[in-house]
Parts: sequence; C-alpha cells; structure tokens
Amino acid sequence: MEQVLEIISSRDFIFFAAGIGISGLIGWYISSHFSTPRIRESKLIQLKKIKQTDFGQNREYMQAKENEFLEDPFFGQFIIQPNGVMIDTKNELMWIRAPWGMNWNGREFVGEPVSLDWYEASHYFGKGAAAGHNPTGTISEKDLTTSNLMDHYQMGKATILFANYDDWRMPTAYELNSLSFVVKEEEGYQSFSSDKAVALRERLFPNLKKLSQNLLWSANLAHSGCAWAVDGNWPPGDVKLDTKYFVLFVRSAKG
Repeated sequence: MEQVLEIISSRDFIFFAAGIGISGLIGWYISSHFSTPRIRESKLIQLKKIKQTDFGQNREYMQAKENEFLEDPFFGQFIIQPNGVMIDTKNELMWIRAPWGMNWNGREFVGEPVSLDWYEASHYFGKGAAAGHNPTGTISEKDLTTSNLMDHYQMGKATILFANYDDWRMPTAYELNSLSFVVKEEEGYQSFSSDKAVALRERLFPNLKKLSQNLLWSANLAHSGCAWAVDGNWPPGDVKLDTKYFVLFVRSAKG
C-alpha cells in the first residue's frame, strides 16, 4: 500500500494523470464541436448511396410511457406518442416530430437537421402535383386543393425508416399548411402568427424552434423555378428551387 501511495504522489504520475485529463477534455471538445458535420455528411452519403435513410440507429429502452393527448376546440386533437411521432386526428396524418437529419435516441431528437434544395428533396423524398395556377407569391385556396391530389403524388427514390414505418414522404403544400393551425371564420383567417398557434406548433415539433425560421419544403412545384414552402410565415409561399430548406416527413394515419 505504501508503494502505491508513493507512486500516486510522485511527480511523474501527477504529470501522467494530468495529461490523460487534458487529452480527454480535448477529445470531448472536438467531438462536441466538430463531429456534427461528419454526421450530417454521412447521412447525405448514405441517402445518395443506398437510397435509404433513418433517424439514427440508437435503440435505447424507454420506461413505459403513455400517449399524450392535446385537444383544442379550433385545431383538433393531437396525439404525441413516446416513439417520436405525432398524430393529427383531424387531418388523419402522422408526422415525425423533427426535421430530417436529426437522430432519435429513444427519448428525444438530437443533433442538427440537414437542409436540401428542392431538387434533392423531391428526388429522394417525394413529389406532388404541380400547383401553380395563381403565381402571386402566396399559395391560393385553389392551389392548396390541387397540391393535395394524391393520385399525382410520386414517392421519392429513398425509403425513410422510422417508428416501424417505411412509407414516410415529404408533405404536400396542403399538409404542410395544416401546421399553420388557423381556422376559417366569416371575416377570413385568424392571424397566422398567433401566439397560440406558435405555441402549439412548438409543442408538437419542439426542434423547429431551434431553427432561425421554419424553413420547410413541400412536395409541390409552384410555377417556373419555384416550389411551395414555408419560410417562417404561413401559408406557404413560392421559393426558388435551389434554396436550402429543411424537410419534415408525414404519412397517412388511416392505415
């Protein structure tokens, strides 16, 4: 025991231990601050190479947790499931609660989302009907209806795997607009930026508030050189196809 104490108290051992500690700190700093770009790059490489993507391979066990029900007299009922998805019962849609590029660790989504131009997003994640009858900059009621013609929807080249489903896709402009959480009244629409709507959206999609704006693509072309997207304002507007936006995934909750 005396020999052990003597070794521990020696100057060489102290320098050795300090070196290990500093190396550990350096390793932690590098992994924390510089590993994300490599992860993001690997997702893009995986997507383009094998035409398949997911939200990470971590499968941590969760304690038993029940569904959470949110109900609003105007916006409908929403079911937050403990597996990272949300169900909009009014519109019969199931959403992944984070943009593509993030990873699900069994409890929450972590990491950073990956932005894509519309050419890439629609090629891999799905393309809907062209809806550019009224190229005024903001989507019209007619174009919203046209965008949701699912008979014209073409699934993307990639398979998206999450929560035991493989039929996830990029939402139509109509579906994306359902996240504006507005109701129609005789006087017109309620405010698109109402605090209540923003609070509900951030509750259902907590990682969207990490973005500077809700920059989200829809699957529908608007008119020449543009597609319908959300740029932080609702309803969707026309955005140049080469702009880098993020993607949410949706599927029908009917089946």
